[in-house]
Amino acid sequence: MKKDSIYKEYLSDKKTIFTIFCLSIAFVLVILISFGVNLFFQPLNSSEFLTNLAISFALCVYCLYFGLPEGKNLYQKKQNGRYKIALINFQEIRGKVKIRDNEFNQWLEKYYQENKRDYLVAILTLHGNINPYVLDLDYSELDNLNKPFKKSWEGTEFEGREDTYFRSLNDDQIKIIKEIFEGKIKVEKIPNEFFKTINGKIILSEYVEQARINRKNTLTYAFLIFYRILMVFVFAFLFSVLGYNIATYSGDNLAQEVVGRVIQTVSRIWTMLSSFVYGFSVGKIIVMRESKILEYKTRVNELFLNDKNFVAVNENIIAKKEFDKYMEENDNERE
Repeated sequence: MKKDSIYKEYLSDKKTIFTIFCLSIAFVLVILISFGVNLFFQPLNSSEFLTNLAISFALCVYCLYFGLPEGKNLYQKKQNGRYKIALINFQEIRGKVKIRDNEFNQWLEKYYQENKRDYLVAILTLHGNINPYVLDLDYSELDNLNKPFKKSWEGTEFEGREDTYFRSLNDDQIKIIKEIFEGKIKVEKIPNEFFKTINGKIILSEYVEQARINRKNTLTYAFLIFYRILMVFVFAFLFSVLGYNIATYSGDNLAQEVVGRVIQTVSRIWTMLSSFVYGFSVGKIIVMRESKILEYKTRVNELFLNDKNFVAVNENIIAKKEFDKYMEENDNERE
């Protein structure tokens, strides 16, 4: 890597910029104090302080408002950018899948059940060597797991499976299995439309992670904006509260006024520029997350097209099975 590219990458880091800014403030303060500037704090309830704080807040919100969409717009429209490529790939694959959306809906249910089971098996693995077939047991059989246990699948939906032998489990392991059966450990289902549209709202499992991203995105963006406003308040507070007079030239009101105006102007310009840049960077974060989501949607659509073993079932047959099950349950209740 060339030296200039290393410097460019270093200076583009937000933490680095923040550090440089803080060091610059310290540098300026050292110069002011060395030249006899005596710094002191103005009263918090002074009209000047409240006015400066209000102006800083207004400038912050104003520049954030324009910076965020500019960042999103730039990275969404960037040719050969990650979002642009992800969008093109998604639109292309959706053109192939859309004509089979009825089949796709059934496949998505299968995909959800597979991911749900994989996630729950991963949870079991975290608690020791637990046979994943415990998930196929009846809840009433779970207490048998405190000792070696043999399960025959005859007469169940898993008929044809060989008899399964379970090792004895401890109380903590049985407890986690019961929590799964009781629905205390859930796998959120992503709506089918999420995989069909560009702007569908929404890590042991990528499926589970996408569901979480969908739920947390709004909170994340709100936190980023709140964090920025808070930081601007902190700096606005420091700049607004900071009073000054010239120790060596105590009677020079003109010099004091000039220094005050300079500090005030610098603080407001910094608030504007830093807020716009921060809003711009939040826009970039949003687009990068949207790119990841589009890439995931594309992969899921491709998995459907490449699944040669999947055979869609007539919707009427599915409805009949649900009806028969409902009638059977009602008959059992009457008996």
